[in-house]
Amino acid sequence: MRKPIPHSIYMLGDIIDRDLIEISDYSILCKGERIPLLDALNHNHVVSDSIAKIENHCQLICLMKSAKESYNVNPLNKDIAISCGYYDEINNTFLDTKAKTPVTFQTLINQHANNFSQCLVKYPETLEYISLSDAISHSVIDENSGNYLNASNKTLVSCFEASQKLLLIYLPKEDVEEVDIATPITLRDVIERKIIDLDSLIVKVFSQKMNLNEAVCQKIIEESSILIYNPQIDALISFAESERMNMIDVRKSIYVHPVTGQELSWKDAFKRGFIVPKRKSISLQAAINLGWANSETGLILDPVTELEDNIELSLRKGVIHPRISLIKDTKSDRFLTLEEALQKRIVSKSGKIKNTSNGVWLNWDEALRDGLIETLELKLTLIQAIKRGLL
Repeated sequence: MRKPIPHSIYMLGDIIDRDLIEISDYSILCKGERIPLLDALNHNHVVSDSIAKIENHCQLICLMKSAKESYNVNPLNKDIAISCGYYDEINNTFLDTKAKTPVTFQTLINQHANNFSQCLVKYPETLEYISLSDAISHSVIDENSGNYLNASNKTLVSCFEASQKLLLIYLPKEDVEEVDIATPITLRDVIERKIIDLDSLIVKVFSQKMNLNEAVCQKIIEESSILIYNPQIDALISFAESERMNMIDVRKSIYVHPVTGQELSWKDAFKRGFIVPKRKSISLQAAINLGWANSETGLILDPVTELEDNIELSLRKGVIHPRISLIKDTKSDRFLTLEEALQKRIVSKSGKIKNTSNGVWLNWDEALRDGLIETLELKLTLIQAIKRGLL
């Protein structure tokens, strides 16, 4: 029997029992986490009737923990076929659901393509699960009766019995979005298209789920689209530079704080604004005019993640530019950068600006109205603007 080829689908027990793979050589992706296959088996993350996809010579993806789980929703479960009106048990025929006249199995499949598109059939010679249409073309499934034929042992069973025996399974569709593998995408695109869970950092691509670091490793997400916060210089740096500084371990999904040495998971680092999508920062004044700044709460909207953050986190994440945003110190009658104003506590973390002449705290709208917020007008060449990260 041939060895499994990439992108083929099998029942895990079949390929293990037939020694088609070496367990110790493989890892498997389960619920967004890649772990050694042996550990997954020992801890019951996968079982003998788990359905797995061969990714390459050493990696598997768990598509369904147990094939038995989907039997109750399999359209070729006899009870479902009868209740849905496309099988007549008395006359043992498939039916046109509208005309209630007998039809062949092939016609039934054609009429309800969406319902049957997720049905897979075990090919007896290789044990690989193939599509229903391929099974019909290879004469594993009879196009008229729907019977399953195993030519190897010369057995013939109905499609309903084949479903019970897991020779014919139903693989439920997951709520995933396909992404062109030939073109890596940016972290910003992934977030805006909502194909990443911002709490778990699990990305949904290629009909599978994987952690963000794994998507970066596999070059599905461009590492150049990710910026890393360096607290030593209080600025965002490129992903490549952070790797050179050993701040990021992409394979272990770890961020290392360069000052304290503390290790954070990428999930925690993302929440704290240490790992962010690359974007163009804008001034605080522009953010207020765009309606991103909430004067009641003091929070500022991140238009990429659609989350609201305090002013410090907005600066750290690169939503607000710290140096082109100016805050007026009314007592000295001069403007400071937002960065300086935060240090001098003229701007509070809660999103208030102090009128230093009278000690009154103003919200964003009030401060803008009273002329306490402005934007630095820069007259720069195109090259200078690019170097300063303004374009």
